[in-house]
Amino acid sequence: MPEQRNDITPAPREPLGNDNDGGRTEKAEVDSEEQMHHAAPPTEAIRKIWTKSPLIVAFAGNISRGIFESFGDTWWTITEQIFIAEVTSLMNRGSLFTLPESLAAIPTLYAGTYLGEHMLLKSSWRWGFGMWAATMPFCALPTIAIMVFMGFRARKKGIYYKRVSLRAASEIPEGASWTTKVRQVLFVQLDIVGAFLLLAGLAMTLLPLSITGRRNTERWIEPSSIVLLIVGVLTFVGFLVWDGRYAKKPIVPFRMIKNRNVILACVSVCIIAMSDSTYRTFAPSFLQVAGGYSPGHAVRIDNARRVALNLGGIVIGITIRFVKNTKPFIVLGFLMVALANGLPIYFTNIDGSRVANEAALTTGQVLLGLGRGFAQIPLQVSLQAAVPDHEIGIATAMFLSSSGFGANVGNSIGGALWNTLLPRRLAPNLPEVDKANSTIIFRSIVAAQSYEPGTATRDAINLSYRLTQQTLAIGSLSLSIPLLLIMFFFRNVKLEKEDEKRNEVAEQQLAAAGQGLSGQNNVAGKS
Repeated sequence: MPEQRNDITPAPREPLGNDNDGGRTEKAEVDSEEQMHHAAPPTEAIRKIWTKSPLIVAFAGNISRGIFESFGDTWWTITEQIFIAEVTSLMNRGSLFTLPESLAAIPTLYAGTYLGEHMLLKSSWRWGFGMWAATMPFCALPTIAIMVFMGFRARKKGIYYKRVSLRAASEIPEGASWTTKVRQVLFVQLDIVGAFLLLAGLAMTLLPLSITGRRNTERWIEPSSIVLLIVGVLTFVGFLVWDGRYAKKPIVPFRMIKNRNVILACVSVCIIAMSDSTYRTFAPSFLQVAGGYSPGHAVRIDNARRVALNLGGIVIGITIRFVKNTKPFIVLGFLMVALANGLPIYFTNIDGSRVANEAALTTGQVLLGLGRGFAQIPLQVSLQAAVPDHEIGIATAMFLSSSGFGANVGNSIGGALWNTLLPRRLAPNLPEVDKANSTIIFRSIVAAQSYEPGTATRDAINLSYRLTQQTLAIGSLSLSIPLLLIMFFFRNVKLEKEDEKRNEVAEQQLAAAGQGLSGQNNVAGKS
């Protein structure tokens, strides 16, 4: 999984880092945190998109790279969730959600840096991307073989013995006109109107958030950004009305929208991602300037959260098998997240004069990572336990989309606060001789670091950074406060009882499939 690189040298007019690297870094953070699970359940579409994406990255421009990479990554992740949900019980699902990711993510946090350095020194960055076009399909071969074998066993046992035609699936009568078929498939079965409203609403809502992000907050004064956001929200409301009142077979079943655990899980993961991104947006720059930490120290502090996130997921996934309840872990995770978001208020500006040492900052990040791991795994299990198996795909997509939406909003909030407050604090704090350089210092951490520690100018810069980052920490804590109220409204899922119910349904379906196959064999024998 790609990880944040935290570039040291920024572009002249950027406060954090090189624009190209920053864009890649920002996406990598969201992918690695909010979408915790990556595996390789193959489908033809995923194979094509995900295999070609590294080649496009290596030989094409940024836009086409981002489009194909996003499509492949999203399809891959959602398909993996469905794959795991279909072959595991609820009690085992938590550990299997995190195990593949955790086993891979923790070593690659460190091994990836050595591999990347080796590729740049011995080859080129294009090969660094392009080689994955061959590596990923090769690594997916065991999964492909398992799925082919299981498909063969399913056909042999009669669980899956014939393909269902589009006509049968769509309940289209024989002899119907082609217009009737098209209308039935597109507007009833696929709910094309609901899909369009949902995608358009999300796209127009997220687009201005992505464009402004943490750097271009001045774009909010442009009418196009405001109009897009308003129209996007109204379109999404239109989708809710359509699916709730008019759609015969809605793309998002209305009973799912009304399910308490589904809605609370999506809202909770959105809040967690939002509060985290608000503080974390400019944390590397803050640590290097105000904290005096080297880039390596800043990276290690950031990596501590990622390691703890994966370890926390493994621990909670295994523990939940024995406790067999979800709500206790959700409550524990929410409390840890709120506490971890509150600690930086003190750590960023101790006694108004300094930043906490590396051990304290790392401890805070570990607590946040463990809290997120403890919360997100039972949240996802609770969400999937609340819906039938055939709706797990759309429920999981809602969960992951909520996380991504929260991260985008958090980046925008953090960027708006930073770009507004830091210049206002630099101007009055800097000595008179350097007030004219306040804009340059704000736009470049290289300029900020060029002043010697202990000088009046550097002390003023450090104070401005500490106060601004402390405000971001207060905002992060404020955003996470609703979690302490939401946790009381979750329904506890008793996993063992829920698994027993699902096993009974599965046995009935298996028996029905066996009877159907026997009937077909008898008819074939008589004929």
